[in-house]
Amino acid sequence: MAVTALKRNIPTVAEAIEKFVSVHQHRRGVREHISVLVGPRTGRVTGRKAAGPTLARSNLGGLRFDRVTGPEFAAWFHERHPAGPPPPAKA
Repeated sequence: MAVTALKRNIPTVAEAIEKFVSVHQHRRGVREHISVLVGPRTGRVTGRKAAGPTLARSNLGGLRFDRVTGPEFAAWFHERHPAGPPPPAKA
């Protein structure tokens, strides 16, 4: 079975994130998620945003987007935000 042009053009997770951010970064709410998706453009991220590898820089970043399963995305999420007591509320 030949690989179709559509399948050949499916981006990796990292490429899909870059495209998403470039299209939607002007929208409210997306900017606060950029550090989790692709990481900081300059400098370092501290606090809860630095909880683990960004999605684009994780082991999933190089995979073709259609090859990543839901459990793999969930495992990445739980690596960044392990189960446990919620953080204390800010006063």
